[in-house]
Amino acid sequence: MSLNSLAFRRVFRRLLLSLLLIGIGRAAGVEKIWALRGRVLDPQGHPVAGASIASVWGANGVTLEQLQNFEKDGKPHPELTANEGRMEPWGDAPAQTGPDGRFTIELRSSNECKLLAIDRERKRGALILVDPRHPPSQVEGKLVPLVRVFGRLRVAATGKPTREVTVIVGLPSKADLPLGRYRLGVCSSVKSRFEYWLPPGDYQFEAWGHDPPRLGLTDPHPIRLTTGQREFDCGLFDLVPAIHLFDRLADAKKAGTWRDLAKRYGEPSPAWHAVDARGLPKATQPSDFRGKWVLVYFWGPSCGPCVGTTLPKLRRFYDAHQSQRDRFELVSICTELDSKWHTMADLDRELEPIVKTHWAGKELPFPILLDNTSTSMENFGVEFFGATVLINPAGHLVQGDESTLAKILER
Repeated sequence: MSLNSLAFRRVFRRLLLSLLLIGIGRAAGVEKIWALRGRVLDPQGHPVAGASIASVWGANGVTLEQLQNFEKDGKPHPELTANEGRMEPWGDAPAQTGPDGRFTIELRSSNECKLLAIDRERKRGALILVDPRHPPSQVEGKLVPLVRVFGRLRVAATGKPTREVTVIVGLPSKADLPLGRYRLGVCSSVKSRFEYWLPPGDYQFEAWGHDPPRLGLTDPHPIRLTTGQREFDCGLFDLVPAIHLFDRLADAKKAGTWRDLAKRYGEPSPAWHAVDARGLPKATQPSDFRGKWVLVYFWGPSCGPCVGTTLPKLRRFYDAHQSQRDRFELVSICTELDSKWHTMADLDRELEPIVKTHWAGKELPFPILLDNTSTSMENFGVEFFGATVLINPAGHLVQGDESTLAKILER
């Protein structure tokens, strides 16, 4: 099945969004680069040369280099949604074993917790688990036969196939490592199907349908692969209506209600939206801070760099400038498109493992606004979690972040 240019652009855009979801690219940011050494062995303990190791794999037979080239040429590439089950290493920086079976891989997230090693023939593999809190000096993967895992998808309301799908496979998350990067692979298809080759273990699947658009699974679908299995049929995934943040922002751009923050400096600050708040009345607006600088930070519990790196850094900034609080305020806007989130108590339940493991048991000291819509991000013209907005005492948007504000407060 071939793709025309319009269909290709749509599929490619969805694939790039999938990469953002699994932690590759702009939204993920680079928290920390650390080198991990290891070796890959066969079942008899002999070194395996030419095995590929990556934190994320594509399951359409397309390499990461090819994917980057496709983005540049903009031509139709039907292989992006074909060859389901042909595993190729992606991740931020895949590695390959030498003649002695050894490898060194650069991991670009302080929360990376898994690697998948697969031999040159794509017949055997090993799942390598890592605890990023206590990085090992060396890891080892012993190859075992891979299991063919496959399934089909349909629209729950009609029982009909969806023509464009993206299926992401990952590991079950752990409560003691809430920010771990658990997503492992991406498979795209225009045939309403998916296929992976995986080692024995526990996995879960997320799925999206794009034609008809804006469909997804209600909850991740778990499976267990056991030693000796040759294949596993996941059956039918029923997709139901699902709206994601990038869908809402795409609608806003189309309607003309979203305008890039970078083009709005010097203009009066727009309003934000909150269904609940801590540290401020939820009806508070930027205009209520006239005479003060306001630093606004957009984040979500699903954004590992936001929660694990930037919010703790903002805590340190806030604590260090307590004596100058009469000159500024820091407002964090937590966005989560979920109808079940209405109060700070809902957010607290979600953040409980993060508070325990990453925030030393302490809540954030600065105000939090909870927005369970995309309204605040639309109004301010920001597109990704991790965006920082600075508002001057006159109530106008200006370029800068906490570093800019720190220099201003020193005057």
